[in-house]
Amino acid sequence: MDAYFDQIFQTPVMVTLIIVSILAYLIGKTNRAADVDTPQQKAEIEKASAGLTANQRMKIDAAIDARKKIEAIGLYRAATGLSLRQSKQAVDQRIRERNLTDKA
Repeated sequence: MDAYFDQIFQTPVMVTLIIVSILAYLIGKTNRAADVDTPQQKAEIEKASAGLTANQRMKIDAAIDARKKIEAIGLYRAATGLSLRQSKQAVDQRIRERNLTDKA
């Protein structure tokens, strides 16, 4: 067992492990950056939001006011037919528009 640790803690092995770790981190970070919305997706959300009725908008706002974000996302999604991710983004945008925060 000591021989195993002696091999792992040699400088070339440690440098290789560090380089692989850094590359894995950077690749993961690059993939997350690819999740940024395109202007088409933003336009689709805006179009869907514009199509909401006053009653639907009031229900979504009421859920937001009651700090029931998941319910608000579900209501938005049911009303517009957008994806879960797009619905979450739309509700987050509505929260920002109304200057509400997650603080109690």
